[in-house]
Amino acid sequence: MKSCEKCGASIDENVKFCPLCGAPQEDRIAAEAAAAQEVHPAAELQQPGTPSDVQENRKKLESLREQLASTPYVGAAMVVLSVFMPWISLGRMFDVTIMDISKGLMLAIIFIGAASAYAILKKKNYVLSAAMGHALLIFAVVAFIRYQSLLSEVKKTIFGAMASSAISLEWGGLLFLGGALNLCVVSVFLYAIEQLLPQGGALAGDVLFRTWKELVRAKVKLASIEVPAWIYSLVIGILLVLLFSQSGMNRMIH
Repeated sequence: MKSCEKCGASIDENVKFCPLCGAPQEDRIAAEAAAAQEVHPAAELQQPGTPSDVQENRKKLESLREQLASTPYVGAAMVVLSVFMPWISLGRMFDVTIMDISKGLMLAIIFIGAASAYAILKKKNYVLSAAMGHALLIFAVVAFIRYQSLLSEVKKTIFGAMASSAISLEWGGLLFLGGALNLCVVSVFLYAIEQLLPQGGALAGDVLFRTWKELVRAKVKLASIEVPAWIYSLVIGILLVLLFSQSGMNRMIH
């Protein structure tokens, strides 16, 4: 015997409708059976890997961490060296470097690049290092936009296309971009490795993407104030842009 779902009357197990209220009785049974079947695939997907898989993953993660150990130095060196290298060439006769544009901007970029590498290697503060790397990328994007603006304004002059063809990007900007990307990517990889090592998880693309989102949303502590890392990156990036805006190069463009 069982009870009717609707009126609670005692009825036989096999009846399809309650003899008192007429409510159907087989829908609940079918729903429970379907739900039970859906549980098994999800449960199988969540089962941990075998001990041998876990051990193998840990070996791979530790090996990758060792390979990346000196990479932040490379990224910081690329950022620092880029400020002394030409970013723009004017007619192959005059090269423009960050040092030529603004001494304050040069010192700020050197400090941020070095501080980012220090945060990774000495403090293992991957949130801060990634935030600084993102700030450098923000400046790189704005610098490229200003370069395109320079070309557009030069085309409006008397010499037009001939003058604009004489202006070209040089490898100093590419060196800066590569260094900034290096600091961001290494921060993501090392943070993901630190999170995966205890349980021996596998490093995959979706894991790296989730790690990047976590670093962007994490908090950066400034004195006694905590702000989201993306706000920190935006503020530092804007400060670099402001230093550029006050430079002689920016006034020359206008």
